Amino acid sequence: MSVPRFINAATLPATTPPPLTGPWAPTDTRIDEAVLVPLPAGHAPEDVAVSPDGAVFTGTAEGVIWRRRSGEFERLADTGGRPLGIEHDPRDDSLIVCDAYRGLLRLTPTAHCTT
Repeated sequence: MSVPRFINAATLPATTPPPLTGPWAPTDTRIDEAVLVPLPAGHAPEDVAVSPDGAVFTGTAEGVIWRRRSGEFERLADTGGRPLGIEHDPRDDSLIVCDAYRGLLRLTPTAHCTT
């Protein structure tokens, strides 16, 4: 008894990748101008989010959420887990944090972390 085939594979010619020009060119050295911004504590930030006022948010492997505004860092919260993705929600100025151990969290402007 043969099993019915729902997908018939087809061979197509390979596409030609676009040329490596502009910011993708091997000769582009702008990455050499990047500035390292060390955190006050912790390590391995995974993501950053930027609010409309220019504040930058990140989380560390230790679970701490940091905000950098006007060149100064402020410890906002500890998720108790490992924050990976961070997004700013302009509707209520909160942060949506995808935490590897705790799930999806919302950090409100008054620094309350809720699941």
